[in-house]
Amino acid sequence: MKGQVTTDAQEYQQYKTMAEYSMTEGDYEKARKLWRICLTLPKYENDTKAQQKADDCTKIIAAQQHYQKALNGEEDIMPAFRDLLKLQPISPQDKFFKTRITQQIEQTADKYLKEGNVEQATKLFGYAYEMTPVVGLAFKLEQADMKYVEKYQRNSLPYTNYKQKKNTPQNNTNSLLELDEYAQIIKSADEALKNGNYDLARRKYSAATQVPGHENDHYADEQRLRITRLQQINKRLEETQNDPRGQLIYARDALSLSPDDATLRPKAAKAAVQVGDEMLSKELFADAKRYYQEAARYGANGMNEKIADTENKIKAKRQENAKKQVEVAKQKGKKQPNLQPAKEPKPRREMPTLVGVAITAGASAAFPILNNGSSNIKTPISLQWYGGGHLIVLPDGKFSPIVGVHYAPVRFQTAAAAKTIPLERFAFDLLQIPVGLRYKYPMSNQDLSIHFEAGATFNLPRKLNYTNYAVEINNTDLNMLNNQTLGFYGGIGMSKYLSKRRSVSLMLQYQRTDNLLNLDYKDNATNRSRASMLLQGLSVQLIFRVF
Repeated sequence: MKGQVTTDAQEYQQYKTMAEYSMTEGDYEKARKLWRICLTLPKYENDTKAQQKADDCTKIIAAQQHYQKALNGEEDIMPAFRDLLKLQPISPQDKFFKTRITQQIEQTADKYLKEGNVEQATKLFGYAYEMTPVVGLAFKLEQADMKYVEKYQRNSLPYTNYKQKKNTPQNNTNSLLELDEYAQIIKSADEALKNGNYDLARRKYSAATQVPGHENDHYADEQRLRITRLQQINKRLEETQNDPRGQLIYARDALSLSPDDATLRPKAAKAAVQVGDEMLSKELFADAKRYYQEAARYGANGMNEKIADTENKIKAKRQENAKKQVEVAKQKGKKQPNLQPAKEPKPRREMPTLVGVAITAGASAAFPILNNGSSNIKTPISLQWYGGGHLIVLPDGKFSPIVGVHYAPVRFQTAAAAKTIPLERFAFDLLQIPVGLRYKYPMSNQDLSIHFEAGATFNLPRKLNYTNYAVEINNTDLNMLNNQTLGFYGGIGMSKYLSKRRSVSLMLQYQRTDNLLNLDYKDNATNRSRASMLLQGLSVQLIFRVF
């Protein structure tokens, strides 16, 4: 019993931590679910704190819905605004409570001002400034009041109150100063990042999190992660200075993370020009044109001339090919000398084969789908590989039954917003037994054929490793996997004979498998009932005709 009590206590602490974190993020729907999960644990059914927190979340959710209706014009905004503000002390750890409300009010006020409703616009700008007194809102209030004066020949009440407070000495201006300090630090950090000074930018973003009220600032944290990735890519750029293709690949990656970085665009432009020159020297004019156009987007000079030159070469090449075709046609039309007729090659005799063995390997993009019964959980795309073998009955016939076995190490993870922060990771070895039917369609070239394949896949997952980064859980319980699941697959490919007894095929496949996981327990978010895996990719088969 002692071990069970310890487990329940640990589980309660995990869900409590996640619930408090959700309240910090302002996700009160999720927080309420987690607090209610706490109440379902043994010996915690009557936990007063969890019950109170769940009730608090319910109050905030109701107030937010009431407030949203007011913003949409369905109800008077002032009572809804005051009711929502009264609930702020319930969740003091929510650092962005006021910020979210301010942004909503500001957006609605912008809409009213654009529509000409200056009375409602000045009122909302006044509410927004009262909640978050920043220069931008003061400016908008002033602009809205100017239109109010034009219409009514007097200042609006919100602007009058703003002027009175502005001219009255305040004892406590820390919040405004702190906001200004944070904004200035973030601005200088963004400038340093734009100029490629990653070390300075990292220090500035770290300093921003030291400003009171911004200790858990997500923007600064995400920017520091971005800088770490940029520094890794810059290291690769230094290592590939003599490899224009490598330089271009890494420069593209870096620009996708920091498109305004002034130090990256010249590197990308130089590499694109060098690769374009290489393509031009090989008379690959279309490829050269494409790289020159890319260099022009990065700001390289003289690209218009190079692009025009490649277009002229492409046109000349087409004309040359057209002339060659005309000459060949003329030669075919001339009377040929009376020569001994060439012997017609004997048609290829198909070797009747009963069974073939195929060694197969492939790579595919996996699209995992985790479902908690009400919605899908964010799961980034991952690259998977597999290998195995097949037995093919009548490999030379039009219809060929197939049975095989595959091994695939499956790895995927769930992620937070923007898919930047991993939350949990699933890793297991998957044995697949495909059973299907292949249809072969021969082409005019007897060595080539197109084939279509479809069938079912028996999936046997093994060796689970489940890691939860949010609460530091590492679980290898195989009960989290279904013993076996049934999926299906389909594909289209092309085969080519290498010899009388060997052939190779390249196939584009699509697979879908449901219910891989057997998660009916309380995890870091909510109960899950099923998991799906979509695989789309290429496979290569080397077929040996045995009997």
